[in-house]
Amino acid sequence: MEMKRLKFEELMLHLLEVYPEKILAFQPVAGTELNDFEIRKAVESNITNNISVEELAFLCNVSLSTFKRRFAKIFGTSPNKWILQKRMDIARELLQNNNEKPGNIFYKIGYGNHSSFTKSFKQTFGLTPQDFQKKKLNAYQ
Repeated sequence: MEMKRLKFEELMLHLLEVYPEKILAFQPVAGTELNDFEIRKAVESNITNNISVEELAFLCNVSLSTFKRRFAKIFGTSPNKWILQKRMDIARELLQNNNEKPGNIFYKIGYGNHSSFTKSFKQTFGLTPQDFQKKKLNAYQ
């Protein structure tokens, strides 16, 4: 069932890119915005998907500015900062505990390419994913 939901979301996002005017015309009636719990759920369930803040706002049926404002109220920070930190935490766990190869992690946490993942990881932890993993392995020897 989860795969069906994911494929449906992929299809809707694709259609939104190709036919934005037609898709946006089908938005639900005003006043049907998601509550804070539903916004939290939508964000957390898409943390490892390659999805933009704009797309998250669309999924939550709110404008981008409303989404950012409500997100900051719920999570205490901006969407981009929060998503980056959560993705980096997941990457760190995969490198430490699962001994995943850095080249296999980027797509698992929602990055489109290895280069941007490596850059974000280095900015967050001060080391490339490969150097981080080597350091952790050397610490256990």
